[in-house]
Amino acid sequence: MGATNSGPIVVRTTDGLGNSVVLTTERLGHIERGHPELIGRTDEILAALQDPDGYRVSNTDPLVLALEAISHPVTSQVVRAVVRYEDEGCVAGTSIGFVLTAYTTTSRQTPEWGKFESLRK
Repeated sequence: MGATNSGPIVVRTTDGLGNSVVLTTERLGHIERGHPELIGRTDEILAALQDPDGYRVSNTDPLVLALEAISHPVTSQVVRAVVRYEDEGCVAGTSIGFVLTAYTTTSRQTPEWGKFESLRK
């Protein structure tokens, strides 16, 4: 998994599917450098991980999920946390994952992600 699991851990948490997920200092630095709108918004990244509105599976790697949480209802802005899991148990909540990146978007339809699967009843 390369850089995704290197460096000290910022947080180890459980995602909305029941998987253990790790965010390292290296990955948080990557997120803040590449997506400066998320500087100081680690709580929103954690919300996307811990209590997402839903998720999407990558169209190119079934072990990569994008967990999404609405961060601004008026503008429909979403925080999307992208996690790579160790095995196919990720949708069943039996895997361990490492945050690759996170970013904000208002676009719900993107070619790299599959259908949105809601976690809300």
